[in-house]
Amino acid sequence: MANEITTGMGRTGAWFGYEHYSLHPDVIAIGKGLGNGYPVNAVAIGHDA
Repeated sequence: MANEITTGMGRTGAWFGYEHYSLHPDVIAIGKGLGNGYPVNAVAIGHDA
């Protein structure tokens, strides 16, 4: 599982922060930049899970 709520979407130069490492998470928690200031969170589950 990758927690992308703390990194924000696109703030590290990649779409998700884990893409800078050789990680392939099954589940990603997404938030922060997703709601553009409105408190919205989501969970993305990979097709292999």
